[in-house]
Amino acid sequence: SPVILNFKALNARLEGFGIKGSEVSAAVKRLSFKWIGRPEVTQLSGGFRYTPNGMQFSDLSVATPQSAISGELAFTYDREDLADFVNKVNISARFEDAVIAFDEANLFYNGFGSGKKAAFSSGFSGVLNGLEVHDLRMVSGGTAINGDFRFDNLFAKAEPFKVAASIRESSSSYRELITALPGILGNSLPASLDKLGRF
Repeated sequence: SPVILNFKALNARLEGFGIKGSEVSAAVKRLSFKWIGRPEVTQLSGGFRYTPNGMQFSDLSVATPQSAISGELAFTYDREDLADFVNKVNISARFEDAVIAFDEANLFYNGFGSGKKAAFSSGFSGVLNGLEVHDLRMVSGGTAINGDFRFDNLFAKAEPFKVAASIRESSSSYRELITALPGILGNSLPASLDKLGRF
């Protein structure tokens, strides 16, 4: 049978842990673990609530050796939706002043450049294969973007990946874009854009 979660060195400190029927809640003061094949979570804290139709993480703070995220995160679903997580589980999130190391992100989706980081604030909604990114403000190296995006088929193997954007401000270059996102843009952007320099 497939392994869904594989943790080692799990350490936790919870307060206010409660179970009421099918609902579980707790204040996670500190949680750390090694996640086989994924970045080590060195610190996780926040409010947690589980019901049969959703999970909520309030005042969430997550740190790995190279990344840090803080904000709010919620998953809503019918129980049977969990079997098709990327297409049926709805996500609602807001993150502020997050820093993501692309090397760590590549352990989940191998489409980012190595040795790079991105700092961002944004809201997210939808399912993973139909994800809307609201009011994204991101800086990575010499690239800066402010706008709204929709990503379709990000995790679909049989369907083409699509992105639609309403960009208010941007600054980058062809080389910065293809080195930051080689798996997404590397074969899509025409090399003639390199002649534009910064745009």
